[in-house]
Amino acid sequence: MSKPVSELLKKMGIVAHDETLYVEALTHSSHNGACMNAKHFDYERLEFLGDSIIGFVVGQLCYRLHPEMRQGDLSVLRSQFIRTEFEAELGLSLGLGDYVQVGPSYTSDPKKSLSLMEDVFESFTGALYLDQGFEKVNSFLISLYYEKIKNGKIEVAENPKSELQELLQADYKQAVTYRLISEKDENNVHYFVMGAYFDKYLLGEGEGKTKKEAQANAARDALTKKAFVGLK
Repeated sequence: MSKPVSELLKKMGIVAHDETLYVEALTHSSHNGACMNAKHFDYERLEFLGDSIIGFVVGQLCYRLHPEMRQGDLSVLRSQFIRTEFEAELGLSLGLGDYVQVGPSYTSDPKKSLSLMEDVFESFTGALYLDQGFEKVNSFLISLYYEKIKNGKIEVAENPKSELQELLQADYKQAVTYRLISEKDENNVHYFVMGAYFDKYLLGEGEGKTKKEAQANAARDALTKKAFVGLK
């Protein structure tokens, strides 16, 4: 049984204007009270909002704290801090798992589900924004991310092209293809911009000093954006 949300807010020093927002942010769709007056009373809409806010704040911190990085490197760095494992870890560190309401059809321990903990971290962020405003949620996220991003280094995936292809292979038979989008010169260095395509869909873009490097960055961009979700 989950703990009352009021306890979480007190622990975090949040004086809520609308506590219902936080209850909604911590309610899984399987919960008995998931529908109230034809409105979907679960965390999914707040998750959508929180995801956008986190992406903006994290991107801004990457930009400000790493002036030495080019656009492609900033995208890779940003992706490391918005991935499932990282956000789930933040959700667990805040103790959100103790306050998640799930229904009897959800048989797992919420705290052991990385995807659920990622979801509620994002939805809680969305609720905090609606209840307290951007300045408050910005400070909240900076307190969690600042030192980690400041000390962050790019972790290069061993083979993002293979990872992208494997994800698509489960549902589709076509292979991902890579096409040259453009070339450019900056500070006497030549760069290739490649696109990762699945049929007619552009999944991601990447640049590099070689086509191989640019293709890998395009695949990494597609993985970060999850651009392959919902393809037909």
